[in-house]
Amino acid sequence: MPPIYKTKSDKNRFGNNSHQVPDRCYEVEMISKVKEVSFTDEWYEIAVESHFWMEWRLTAMLKQIKKLNILLDQELKVLEVGCGTGLLRAEIESVTRWVIDGADLNMNALSRTKRCRGRTMYYNIYDEHDAFLEAYDIVILFDVLEHIKETKPFLTSVLRHIKPGGNLLLNVPALQTFYSAYDAIMGHMRRYNRKTLAEEFINFSFEIEDMRYWGMSLLCLLSLRVFMMILARRSNINIVRLGFSPHSIVINKLLRSVMRIETTLCSNPPIGASLLMVGRKL
Repeated sequence: MPPIYKTKSDKNRFGNNSHQVPDRCYEVEMISKVKEVSFTDEWYEIAVESHFWMEWRLTAMLKQIKKLNILLDQELKVLEVGCGTGLLRAEIESVTRWVIDGADLNMNALSRTKRCRGRTMYYNIYDEHDAFLEAYDIVILFDVLEHIKETKPFLTSVLRHIKPGGNLLLNVPALQTFYSAYDAIMGHMRRYNRKTLAEEFINFSFEIEDMRYWGMSLLCLLSLRVFMMILARRSNINIVRLGFSPHSIVINKLLRSVMRIETTLCSNPPIGASLLMVGRKL
């Protein structure tokens, strides 16, 4: 049995939701050997459930998988690679019956994981632990691929964890034109478009079922961020907060309203700040 790193449970945030996740003491299972990772932990302080971007990403994802008839009311076995503090899987588990295991190499993030039905693991997918190979109906890879220098070996390991016929859900930042100092400090190697993302899966036994942009209304903010990052280089400004924080409750509420309008009127915009993809392992 792997060693366990215990963390505190937080209070129940899901109220009377029909898919309420039980409150419990969280445990991080040490599956892989600890290695040093480089990631700006401050991002986790900003990326909270109420952040407009987090809600927008979840809304866009749910619209996509519902269109593809991926079942939300079945107890599918799911792995989120790069789960961080577990915010996304807590959001997904609150509206589905999925059991989501979370894997990451950032112990600081894992120690603050959100409540979940599945396991929380310090696990390097390159290790390809026998117990996890072809064990999952779905693998979630959100905002991870852009951090990977050598993507082919990484995706090879990711896909080995999916059952034949299972799905990969993926999200990446879009449009290299908007690459800025924010991307660099966050460890982004690149931003994607439809063509460059599709090219990542050439020569894999894998079929892309749907690819769509989201956050079209955010492109003006991305343009502003590029300009602000140029100015920030000349001053002692916190790049992460400048680039991702909504900066005020009012602005956050305004952008959440913009999100609701855009996702209601156009669930598959022609362009956007991020790119979602769903594919199936053959």
